[in-house]
Amino acid sequence: MKPVMIIDMFGLETSVGSYGLFMTLAAMLVIVVSIYCIYKAGLPMKSGLLCLALIAISLPIGARALNVAINSGFYTDNPHRVFALDTLGFSLMGGLLLSAFVGIVLTRIMGMDFWRLGDSIAPGLGIGLGVMRLGCYFNGCCYGLESSVPWAVRFPYNSPAHKHFLSLNSQGTALFKMLSSPSVHPTQLYEMAGSFLAAAIAFYLIKKRAKPGVPILVAAIVFTTTRLANHFLRIHPLTNEISIWFYPVAYILILILLSVTLYRKNLQ
Repeated sequence: MKPVMIIDMFGLETSVGSYGLFMTLAAMLVIVVSIYCIYKAGLPMKSGLLCLALIAISLPIGARALNVAINSGFYTDNPHRVFALDTLGFSLMGGLLLSAFVGIVLTRIMGMDFWRLGDSIAPGLGIGLGVMRLGCYFNGCCYGLESSVPWAVRFPYNSPAHKHFLSLNSQGTALFKMLSSPSVHPTQLYEMAGSFLAAAIAFYLIKKRAKPGVPILVAAIVFTTTRLANHFLRIHPLTNEISIWFYPVAYILILILLSVTLYRKNLQ
C-alpha cells in the first residue's frame, strides 16, 4: 500500500495520490491504445475519435449516476458530492453500461459499425481498467474479505482495511489487533488480472481476424465473470443501500445477454 507517491522530475519532487495518478494513467492508456486500434481497423478517424471522446465522457457520468442510486442516503446528506470532480464515489458498471449505450446510439447516427468500434476500444479499455485497479491496491481501497490463502495481503496500520476490521472487532483493544488488519484477499489484483486477460484476449482475437463483435464480447464476458467472482470476495461500502445480491443478479443477466449475442454472432 502506497497512497501517496513521490515523483522526482528534473530534480523537483512532488507528491501525488496513487489513486488519482493511476486513474489518470488509465484514462491516457485507454485513449492512446484505442486510437491506435481504431487506426489499424481502418475506421473513419474523425468519427471514431468523436465517438471515443463522447463514450469516455459518458463513463464517469454513468458511474456517478449508479453510485448515487445505490447510495441515495449518503447523497441526500451530501448533495454537493453528486457533481464532485474528484475520483471518489463511482460505480464502474454504471459507467460501462452507459458507455455501451452511448456507443450504440452514436455509431447508428454516424453510420459506423458498432461492433468494429467496440472491438477497437476493448483492448485499451481492458488495460485501463487493470491499471485503475492497481491504483486501488496502492491506495488500499476495494480490499477483500479475511483470507488465509498464500497470496493474501495485510494492509498496514490506519489503512482503510485496518479501520474497517478494527471497527467490527469487539475485542479490538488487543494490541496486535489495533496495530494491523488481518490478511485479506487482494481483490484489486484479482480484477486487475481479469482486466489484463480480457485485453489480451481482445488483442489476440483482433489479430486472428475474428468476426466483428467477437473480441469485445469475449473480453466483456471475461471481465464480467471476474467481477461476479470478485463480488463475493471483497468488502462492500457500508453506505450501499442495496441488497448484496443486486450486483450478482445484474452480472448474471449481463453474462446471459453477452453469451446469447456472441452465440448469434458466431452463427452469422
